[in-house]
Amino acid sequence: MKNKLTTFILTVCLVFSIVQIGAVSADDSLTVTSPNGCISISIETKDGKINYSVKYNSISIIESSNIGITFSSVDFSEGVKYVSSYKNTIDETYSMLTGKASVYTNKANETVMTFEKDGHLLDLYVRAYDDGIAFRYGFNENGQSLSENTTFRLPQNCTVNAMEYEMCYENFYNRHNLYELNGVYGMPMTVKVADNTYALITEAELNGNYAGSVLNADGSNVLKLGYEPKQSEPVEISAPFLSPWRTVIIGDLNTIVSTEMPENLCAPSKLENTSWIKPGVSSWTWFNGDPTNDPEVYKQYIDLSADMGWQYVLLDEGWQPLEYDEYGRKTYSGIMDWTEEVIEYGKQRGIGIIVWSTSWDLDTEQKRERLKEWANMGIKGIKVDFFNSETQQTLKLMDSITQESAELKLLVNFHGCVKPTGERRTWPNIITREAVYGNEHFLSGENWGPTAEHNCTLPFTRNAVGPMDFTPELTNHNDKNYFTDGQKCALPIVFESGIQCLSDKPQIYENSAARELFKSIPAVWDETKLLSGDIGESAAVMRRFGDTYYVGSICNNQYVVDINLDFLKSGKYWFEMYTDGSNDTDIAVYNGVVTNRDTITIPQLTHGGGAVKFTPIKENTKLFSDIDGHWCEKNILSLAEKNKLNKYFYGEFGVDEYITRAEFVMLLTDALDIGCMQGSPRFYDSIRHIAKNYIYIATEKGIINGTSEETFLPESNITREDAATIIGRYENLKGGINSGFSDSNEISQYAKEYVAQCVAMGVITGYEDNSFKPKNNITKAEAAAMLFRCQNLK
Repeated sequence: MKNKLTTFILTVCLVFSIVQIGAVSADDSLTVTSPNGCISISIETKDGKINYSVKYNSISIIESSNIGITFSSVDFSEGVKYVSSYKNTIDETYSMLTGKASVYTNKANETVMTFEKDGHLLDLYVRAYDDGIAFRYGFNENGQSLSENTTFRLPQNCTVNAMEYEMCYENFYNRHNLYELNGVYGMPMTVKVADNTYALITEAELNGNYAGSVLNADGSNVLKLGYEPKQSEPVEISAPFLSPWRTVIIGDLNTIVSTEMPENLCAPSKLENTSWIKPGVSSWTWFNGDPTNDPEVYKQYIDLSADMGWQYVLLDEGWQPLEYDEYGRKTYSGIMDWTEEVIEYGKQRGIGIIVWSTSWDLDTEQKRERLKEWANMGIKGIKVDFFNSETQQTLKLMDSITQESAELKLLVNFHGCVKPTGERRTWPNIITREAVYGNEHFLSGENWGPTAEHNCTLPFTRNAVGPMDFTPELTNHNDKNYFTDGQKCALPIVFESGIQCLSDKPQIYENSAARELFKSIPAVWDETKLLSGDIGESAAVMRRFGDTYYVGSICNNQYVVDINLDFLKSGKYWFEMYTDGSNDTDIAVYNGVVTNRDTITIPQLTHGGGAVKFTPIKENTKLFSDIDGHWCEKNILSLAEKNKLNKYFYGEFGVDEYITRAEFVMLLTDALDIGCMQGSPRFYDSIRHIAKNYIYIATEKGIINGTSEETFLPESNITREDAATIIGRYENLKGGINSGFSDSNEISQYAKEYVAQCVAMGVITGYEDNSFKPKNNITKAEAAAMLFRCQNLK
């Protein structure tokens, strides 16, 4: 048709099956269904108006809602007539340089409908994915867009996590009953529609062809799309015009966290050569108070990045001479006499330099000439700050910066800016952006900052739709730890960002118990999966880089999470776990060997968390560092060869260290094939212990009783008589109580029979002076030897 918009950007892998649809009566509906058949969007034209509704299986996600847009030449919110439609099948895969996976799958069914009013034609593009729906408007005329009549009518009794609109998207996503919403809210907004069913409302492929949108609420169950508050002028459009996609991501929480829809809805990469785009980790001085104008300090941070296996250092505000412009704003131009020296030092150490700029220092073509200067100096990227809106004018500026930076092979990190909408597929040099209430707010002077609840909300809201420069660190602020150091270890894994800007001082990382975790931590991932979570309460996220897996787990209230390791491939893996210790600044470190048949427990304090790294073990790798030549070496190796050695005892076995009560139970349950069972033991001092599942099953089987009804004392060293008692109960050893030792009168009454029978069976022996020393502790080697002998009792 003459005026019909038929512009599509295709990739080689994109397959279209075009089917013309016959006439649809005015009061009929047309339905687009997802490839798996679970999600459907129905479009209805009735009485000259276009409405839509969305279902997920039998659950109503969006009830009958409005579709429409008003241009300067025609109002398509009423009086429209259906003309025709055709179908497309979208099925492609494409590589991503940053994101939740290295390869994205774009698979959807699409119908393009054409409507007419007064000789003007409107195209409505409708897609159904397995994880949501999206629609957009197409118009093949120049002019202005005045408003949209797009609404989202949600089912009653929904709860939502919504952010009161803030021009830089730096606010909390608070939980509300739907009817409590009244005012202007930013996207994304995440809605709990039913048990295990969620809908995230956002937009995709937003650029300078349009203006950013918000959701207006009036206390009803209807959200109305509108332009961002600063967009006071009509939006200028040019044919062929395509609006951003109005997007609803639908499914369980893993679907929300791992969705690829924002990128799938964007055009393919415009860059033929992307070999220069290198995601990575950056160190940063500005946040922690170290100088931003001292070359020697920057060299220290370059050394930190090099030693930690990171890729970048960020030179923030202060790296250029300061002036003031005619509006009284700080403006920066030129370079310090030491700048090139720092860049060269970074080059020598293999570290790239990223520099900070204000948006108004790049808001004209002439000002952007400095980008060429920076690129010629060897600078690798820019962090551009203070856009403070998503008006069409602002978005056009961001487009210009993005495109010109790409031509100069500069990475881009936008701050003080609009939410991401999938544009990193089209412009992969947009490596990350802020648009989040992140760590910087600890320096806002408000004596406040991000909370654990906020952190536990972000994976399901802001970070679900794109990269997020939260700038994690380890230091406390305002004399308060808003979340534990264990949670801080997990954030670079839980939060996805193509540049992970780690913002603490060099000595903090160098002296941290989690130094080995932060060392060489990736900023790009091959796979992402939510293992467990509850918005605002907890999130455990698995990410894979190559054949190495990471799990980051965070919580608001105290939470002990059991992670099933079935996501691992076959074979054995070293694990390193860094989680909450005895208090909010203590990091407990555990390591050992696991397979995909195992479960691992991550104990977390209130506002806590933990991180685990899994590295595949190569064939013939030595699994122990301290047993060579030890008298117990053969016993330990035998248990390991039979897969009867508990996962926490590999690496440094600690042969001559005393074994705790919890460790003994862990060693026993695996050595004697008791296993473990997920549950919460009755002992309050064992509920958040890594051994909780072992203690639980041992209690259920009557093998242990605890030191009282409520305590087990898991960290106390076990005594010889208690070890014999636990083994005797499990083996059901019965018989006399006379052990024949000179100090048998010192053996507790409850242990006498078990000590005597364990000695008789050869499980445990006395000392050369014919004493037993029942209250003595035993070493890990002695425990392993005892349990090795027990294997032959049954």
